[in-house]
Amino acid sequence: EFDGPQIDPKHWDYDLGDGFFNYEANQWIGGWGNNELQNYTDRPLN
Repeated sequence: EFDGPQIDPKHWDYDLGDGFFNYEANQWIGGWGNNELQNYTDRPLN
């Protein structure tokens, strides 16, 4: 499923940033909810 220049959106997706917004709790969850320190960007240099 990873045999090309891009992921297949029928099977995979991705998020950019360093967390997500929990709409039910109306709050930002930093670290993706598991304390990850990575920050994902769409910069070509990554």
